[in-house]
Amino acid sequence: MPGSVTIRSVMSNYPYSIEIVAHANSAKTMLQKMNIHHLPVTENGAPVGIVTTRDIDKAKYLGIDVSIGSKVLVRDIYTPSTHIVTPDEPLEKVLRHMAEQHIDAAIVLENDKLVGIFTATDACLRYADLLKHSPEAIENHNNEIDRDFLG
Repeated sequence: MPGSVTIRSVMSNYPYSIEIVAHANSAKTMLQKMNIHHLPVTENGAPVGIVTTRDIDKAKYLGIDVSIGSKVLVRDIYTPSTHIVTPDEPLEKVLRHMAEQHIDAAIVLENDKLVGIFTATDACLRYADLLKHSPEAIENHNNEIDRDFLG
């Protein structure tokens, strides 16, 4: 769609990532130190999934040791399937898919290389910015939806 907003304009560029054979504690440490909740997982440089703070918490809940010195690897706790998009994917399409599938992050690849990540937090921040700078645009949009829905 010409003129549509794409993921490129809202993604976090060149996100941190971690290799699948890294220790789980390294992922835990990176997530904490970088104050992020999603970390793309790569295998030989190619994205294969994502590890999140939720994955770390789930592992701890299940009694999996992710502390320093543990032999647990990222491969043991990560989420292998993830939503992968290109930078030119329409934002509306990605947001709709994320909402319908209850996905909280999309990995952005260009020429099979990791170039970005887009998370539910990113979406909330952009929406908050839009409300701050253009509340009338939101109201107009809501009125259009009401008209379409109500006929």
